[in-house]
Amino acid sequence: MRVDVYLKQTRLIKRRSLAKELCEEGAVSINGHVVRAGREVRAGDALTLSLRNRRLAIVVVDVPERPPSTAQASDFYRIITNEVTSGFEDADGADGADGADGADGE
Repeated sequence: MRVDVYLKQTRLIKRRSLAKELCEEGAVSINGHVVRAGREVRAGDALTLSLRNRRLAIVVVDVPERPPSTAQASDFYRIITNEVTSGFEDADGADGADGADGADGE
């Protein structure tokens, strides 16, 4: 099954056109390689989505033969990481380090 169709059917991405755009922008990779929308997905593939403010890594458990129900959609993948990648995290971490250094000096 094509990666854009897989993302739509498993409800990781809301619309197939959006999944296709993400592939064209280089935001979708399989097993560490950036892929186009027509790339075939197989069970065992490691899929990474780089969205605006988050990075989602999954392992494909199975490929549905037909569109699954909403309740069954998440049975076709296993989430490895789901991390927020906003720029605010770095600023908070830097501020926390400064505060800790000041407390040590007292």
